[in-house]
Amino acid sequence: MGSSRAVRKVAFVTDFYPEVHGKWSGAEIACQRLRGLLAEDDIDVSVFTAKAQFPEKKPPFVEEVRLFEDISSQLGSSLKNLFPFDAFAYRFFLKRFRELSPDIVHLHNLKFVSFAPLAAARKLGIPSVFSVYDNWAICPRYCLVNGRGEVCEKFHGLRCVACVPLKKKPFVPFRRPVFRRFLEKLDAVAVLTGSERDRYLKSGVSSEKLHILPLPLFDEGEDCRVLEHTVERNTILFVGRLEHGKGLHVLVEAMPEVLKRFTKARVCVVGEHSGSGKYKMAVQSRIDELGMRSVFSFTGKMGNREIKELLLKSHVVAAPEQWAIAWPIFLTEAMSMGKHIVAGRIGDIPAFIKDGHTGSLAAHDSPADFSRKIIAALEAEKPVNREASTMIRKLCDRRSIKDKLLSIYESARSSARL
Repeated sequence: MGSSRAVRKVAFVTDFYPEVHGKWSGAEIACQRLRGLLAEDDIDVSVFTAKAQFPEKKPPFVEEVRLFEDISSQLGSSLKNLFPFDAFAYRFFLKRFRELSPDIVHLHNLKFVSFAPLAAARKLGIPSVFSVYDNWAICPRYCLVNGRGEVCEKFHGLRCVACVPLKKKPFVPFRRPVFRRFLEKLDAVAVLTGSERDRYLKSGVSSEKLHILPLPLFDEGEDCRVLEHTVERNTILFVGRLEHGKGLHVLVEAMPEVLKRFTKARVCVVGEHSGSGKYKMAVQSRIDELGMRSVFSFTGKMGNREIKELLLKSHVVAAPEQWAIAWPIFLTEAMSMGKHIVAGRIGDIPAFIKDGHTGSLAAHDSPADFSRKIIAALEAEKPVNREASTMIRKLCDRRSIKDKLLSIYESARSSARL
């Protein structure tokens, strides 16, 4: 590839894609939005993903990848936790990358697709970029929280035997060297925050390959003076998968104290369970025990535009995260609309939510702290937080992010030529 030729063709690879699959979250939305940014400059972006659950919704630029999971879902998933490589996918990508000849292969979530597209890109001399949305590459539980619920900064190693389920314990001693070998083959790694960059530096990724790339917003949004008139007082919004890591149980335990001060407070829960549904049933049972069935409404999973409509109406947004995640994309949307946010002080959330300014931070596992902060947010004189809106729109400016992304691609191409 000549150094003077601009990037005109990119191959995105992601486990899932919004609307094409039922199982998608913030990482997939980020992938979708980055594709949209590139398409604005007439860059041809193909998206490779797992077998479509809703093939009738698959856009022409999305192509399905043959995976080991298509033959044995349980075995394929277990093996990839040890060795993130799918031979079926590798053969597929070798063939398609030869035919497509992309300037860049941009990797997103890869828990199912694996590092097979990276190996194929290396074989064909195509530069590769990996966007980091969680801690899959450095933690067998993906969350950097140990079995006792404490935040861990030691990354994967023998100590992880105590944290993982029984079936994963035999794989733990091999995970770190295997994942490090694949990470070393990348030409660039895009992270969301400075603290996440530091984390990957400590894990062994070279500083020359690490780049900070914030997430683009859904759109430019409305002026805060307009947004003030959309707020329905005493409404609280929770958006996320119904699993322990998203912390809905903490919000449930916090609400009795909130209701003592605001008897008309109501919570809208958007999201669906990602497993057996036991967590959701346990949370709903606890809501019934506390006599709060009329307080909580469950909508199920919703699309971007539907969530935006709920955001416009909500007074407070609660994000009681229990995992040390990088950047909940939903919070950027909430901040852009000037929502009063109460979030867990964990992971990279404090990197962009400044307590008392762009939002409120509570001890991530403390219902008492969450109730105090929610009450304070509901008592705020102004129904919107203009400081949050101004900060996040500046940080997540679409043109700036597009320029940074293209700069990362050029850096990857330069690295690949060395």
